[in-house]
Amino acid sequence: MSQRKRTSRAAVFDRSQDYETRRAAILAEAARQFNQRGFALCSIDDIAERLRITKPAVYYYFRNKQELLYECYVQAFDLADQALDRATQEGRSGLEKMELYVRAYLLNGATPDSHIVPLREQRALPPPLRQKLDRRRRARRDRLRTLVAEGIADGSVRRCDPKVVVSAWAGAVGWILESYDPRGPLGFGQVAEELIGLLLHGLAEQAKG
Repeated sequence: MSQRKRTSRAAVFDRSQDYETRRAAILAEAARQFNQRGFALCSIDDIAERLRITKPAVYYYFRNKQELLYECYVQAFDLADQALDRATQEGRSGLEKMELYVRAYLLNGATPDSHIVPLREQRALPPPLRQKLDRRRRARRDRLRTLVAEGIADGSVRRCDPKVVVSAWAGAVGWILESYDPRGPLGFGQVAEELIGLLLHGLAEQAKG
């Protein structure tokens, strides 16, 4: 079931807080609205109404709806890059680094203030902004391919094509972030762990003893 059908509580816009905190509240609510309704069907008025502020108040922090969407992607990419940095520093093998990254990225994607917006919405951005995001996405993709190759070299990952593996990961992770329905029988963490096990260890029963 689509992520657009999720229900969620509006972000809290507290005028007593500092500028960056107030800006983050608008961004968090925009991400929720873009996820639930889609960029084209969501207006600045909708975001302002959910936050109980005026439309001009939103424009004080963001020039337009496209800038809001772009900043949602920037924060999501920042989360992913930070997760990858930590995984690279803390993991002992290529496989462990990949697992640390995928788990951190998935669980960050499920938080109430997540800025994860479906990649297809990037089409609403002007070419220069799309190009900036594409450069960042390719840079992270290349780092992940390097981790797979590292795992092959240290023996923690079976021989495979890193390009195929990373592309499969991207598709699976994007699907779970977009399609998870909190009304289902499993919590997001449970679904994430199932997907992590499938992505990193496959379906084969592990040999015992």
